[in-house]
Amino acid sequence: MSIALKIESGPLANTILPIKPGKTFRIGRTEQADCPVPEDKFLSRTHFEVCHDGHSCLIRDLKSCNGTRLNGAPVTEANLKIGDEIMAGQTRFSIHVERGKPKAEAPLKSTELAATVHERLLTTMQRDLQPLYAVLDTAHEPSIFRLLLESKSEYAWLFEGEEACQLAHFSPYLVPLPPHSTLLPALVQNGWGKNWGIYLTSSAAPWEVLAFLRRLLVTRLSDGSQALLRFYDPRVLRTLLRTSNSPQRRQFFGAVHTYVMEAEDPEVALGFTLGAQGLEKTELPLSGSRSLVTALVDSKTEVSLIPGRVTDDGAAAAVLSEEQMGALEDVKHNAFGEEMLEELRELFPMEFAAAGEWRMRALVQYGCTRPQRYGIRNQSEIRRYIELMVQLGRNFDVDPELPWASQILGRRLPPAEKLDRLEAVSHHGK
Repeated sequence: MSIALKIESGPLANTILPIKPGKTFRIGRTEQADCPVPEDKFLSRTHFEVCHDGHSCLIRDLKSCNGTRLNGAPVTEANLKIGDEIMAGQTRFSIHVERGKPKAEAPLKSTELAATVHERLLTTMQRDLQPLYAVLDTAHEPSIFRLLLESKSEYAWLFEGEEACQLAHFSPYLVPLPPHSTLLPALVQNGWGKNWGIYLTSSAAPWEVLAFLRRLLVTRLSDGSQALLRFYDPRVLRTLLRTSNSPQRRQFFGAVHTYVMEAEDPEVALGFTLGAQGLEKTELPLSGSRSLVTALVDSKTEVSLIPGRVTDDGAAAAVLSEEQMGALEDVKHNAFGEEMLEELRELFPMEFAAAGEWRMRALVQYGCTRPQRYGIRNQSEIRRYIELMVQLGRNFDVDPELPWASQILGRRLPPAEKLDRLEAVSHHGK
């Protein structure tokens, strides 16, 4: 007997998933599952599985955060029968006899679609985007460093000087990606849509590309001070290019012919090229039948630019306007807020479910500014403070029932030490 799992409600309602005899089918939020449902934030990475041996069918919860329910009752493991209903996260499933070829009636969000997206992107990069390079952000995703070593690809640090070796696991890396590269398929499969870095094409020699990108690392602010520009984050580069004017565009392109990165929707690849008529943006849909679209970036979006200053090596450094800095701050805060929200969902599933997403989102927004009054400003320390807010209360720093919190925060201590003491006391229940 062949059976099928039908999604009755939720983001993928009416999708039918066949489960072949002898196979195990996993449902979850991420691509670790056979059917990922990323829109359902209450699902765990892999939430539950259905095992079918050709005669009987078994459901097994995979230690999910919010649990799995079978016909309304919590279940760890049980036999399934036709007509049973399963509830996981905010998605409801039912068991059916498979009749004929199953048809997905909702927009595909499964591994079949992911494979199509990745295959089209990989083919385009290998065939149409050469010579191709990637600038990868190991500080954002540590596993990139392991992939670099395993692939035995050539690579170079963008950071320079004596500290470069010490920052090897946190540096952005420039990596050539010829068509036969063994690293390119792994990057497309594992990193596309996750802000691992950017891609670019250039006919310049690799050492020229490296020297050019190193100059982009340093930018000037409107007050004359220098700052590190994380242009290799696709969220940052999209914002910079969309808000740039002609002098900035010449500085951003230099040795680069085309920048390639994921759009806000990872099923669309964005390409930016500086042509004779101005900055051209190309959108390449990676799924469906939509065709490539190219258009000039509207000059009305341009902002004022302070004349470029000269860096120590004599090259002009791009100067960002206050409007651009504000836009980049929004990008940074939005990205951190979303990452923090996902972390809280994983670390505190019961508290998250009780509060609801909008309250947790508000708590994260509040927590990004609240600890600054105590000298807590970098993201890793703010992250720890927000976790304490979930455990101790939104305003634990002024809670009269927790006098030790305000005492610790009021001391003249390094921020990390304040957080260490707060965590130590809270863990002991004092």
